[in-house]
Amino acid sequence: MKKLVKILVIALLFAASNVFSQTPQKEKEETSKPKVVKEVETANKAVKQASQATKETVQTTKETVTDLKETVGLIFPKKNKAKKTKEVVSIQISQIEYGDENLDALYKAISKTKGVKDPSKTFNNNQAEITATFKKTANDLWQSVPEKIRKAFKIKSVSESSIVVVLKE
Repeated sequence: MKKLVKILVIALLFAASNVFSQTPQKEKEETSKPKVVKEVETANKAVKQASQATKETVQTTKETVTDLKETVGLIFPKKNKAKKTKEVVSIQISQIEYGDENLDALYKAISKTKGVKDPSKTFNNNQAEITATFKKTANDLWQSVPEKIRKAFKIKSVSESSIVVVLKE
């Protein structure tokens, strides 16, 4: 009976060693590695295809946006918004006395006009000249002067950058 117990113990030990040994698990890992590698390769291939498709989509979208800009440009052309440079505008007043109240009122009104820079007044031989830097035309500057002040003068000539007026009698 002792022999039988020894044989059973040895058989149990052998069985237990097989059950708890690492060898079968290692074999499973080695046989499953190719499947994992195949799955990773398949996933990498899918990622590369998706990446390429995304690049193509982005390129197509860029081309579409460019075409759309051109089409919108044809339908709604841009207005030429060339910046107007500030020009010196001149208002010349003939046949006027130095210190005339109408001349002073005109100079004050022009000086207070929005957009007028560096106004100046000169006088020589009964002729006065008011000059200023202004973005718009001389006529625009003249129209910005209050009407009650303008009524005292009669326009002789108008150009882009100058106006010649005389004092009404």
